[in-house]
Amino acid sequence: MLLRAEGGGLDIGTLSGRASVITGGARGLGFAIAERFAEQGADVAILDLDGHGAEVAAQRLGGGGMRAVGIQAGVGDPGDVERAFGRVASELGDVQILVNNAGMDTTAEIAEMPVEMWDEMIRVNLRSVSSAPARSLRR
Repeated sequence: MLLRAEGGGLDIGTLSGRASVITGGARGLGFAIAERFAEQGADVAILDLDGHGAEVAAQRLGGGGMRAVGIQAGVGDPGDVERAFGRVASELGDVQILVNNAGMDTTAEIAEMPVEMWDEMIRVNLRSVSSAPARSLRR
């Protein structure tokens, strides 16, 4: 993928027909990235813990010759990641672009944070950094 600044904006070159996965793409920054990729013609898979939100986001992107699919997946769960990437491969082809955007945050102070909440943050924020890229590299 080619990234370059032109005229004060960012031109990501042509993404036409490239299969992309955006984790945490149902809203916020993830959805903004998905929109930009779709505008450039990329086929987009939105993976999100909120399956309904992922499907709605994909419907908003669809059209213009590109394909979009929303898939429920917890990126901290290797089984979910495997299943989701299998579906992406069958519907969009081999993944060529991965945006590892999913993450979770809390406003709890560490001294008062339940260990279960800490474990979930580590699972989502750290494990997903290795499991989604590792799966995307296997074809």
